[in-house]
Amino acid sequence: MTELVCGLVTLDDEGRLAQARAVASAVPIKYLWDNPDEQPIIADDSVFQDWIDERIEFFAALRKKGYCFYPWLINREVPAKWRRSDIVVWNQGPIPSCGSTATAHALEYHTLISIAEGNPVEYTAFNPIYSHYGATGGWTNQGVTMFQSGELLNGIGAFSVEDVGSDNRSTPRDYSEKKPDAGKFKAAICYIADNTPDMWFRLSRACVPFAFGSAQFYASAEKDKNGMAAAGRVTTGGHAECAAGCWTEVNGEEYIYIQNSHGDIYESDSTGKPKSGYWVTKRQCELFCSTAENYGKPFVPLPRCWRQDDASFAMELKLKG
Repeated sequence: MTELVCGLVTLDDEGRLAQARAVASAVPIKYLWDNPDEQPIIADDSVFQDWIDERIEFFAALRKKGYCFYPWLINREVPAKWRRSDIVVWNQGPIPSCGSTATAHALEYHTLISIAEGNPVEYTAFNPIYSHYGATGGWTNQGVTMFQSGELLNGIGAFSVEDVGSDNRSTPRDYSEKKPDAGKFKAAICYIADNTPDMWFRLSRACVPFAFGSAQFYASAEKDKNGMAAAGRVTTGGHAECAAGCWTEVNGEEYIYIQNSHGDIYESDSTGKPKSGYWVTKRQCELFCSTAENYGKPFVPLPRCWRQDDASFAMELKLKG
């Protein structure tokens, strides 16, 4: 069996203090709407949770009409003129870049869901190796915390494939040169305060992707009694993944989708999901929530995307999940 490279490290006392300062600086999400050119830390407060409630209601109504917001299905429908890359899922390979890869996946899935909502934005993919290199201070063979991954995204930005290419396995030789370009894709960050399965499922029902770390993760998935490729074998090791903003309910059992970065190691199912990810139930989600904050608070990235001129563009996805 191929060894699965992880790469996440626990948050030390200095990191916890820095994270606490970042959380203390947070502003209500309304500030972001009123100041679209700024990318602050967003508070997980009553205003943010009201926004989540609105999104849950909005997407629930659309699901009843047959709409589906799985990012992999949305991706198939995005026209070429609104697409700057065909990459959606990254495989970290032997590089311990899971924190930055999970962050890239959250950004990409957020963009796809935004497009499906009808927002006039273009799809862009983000190369995680550049972010990993920056977060480690110039190394690719050591891990980072989730706080470092989020801090780099909020302070420096994300590195688009069109700016740096798609090689996510080699040490960047032009990081300093490309660093200013990343500023185009800074993201506001909301650190999740309540890391419980109920909250994670709530965010996923609202189609809100987020990045997280955990001390254990699932290294296999097989179809369960509901035909869902659900989590199976547990592996130990600090690792980051992305909850991709996907929720479904089958025969009374709720699931959310987890995007990993270890390649096509999971079984497929009728949802059409990538073989590099899997579904978890609330009970299985407890495995993540119990240790997530050891590596830095999971966070929701709210990215700045490329805008496009055709504001009338709205995808109508009548796809069954």
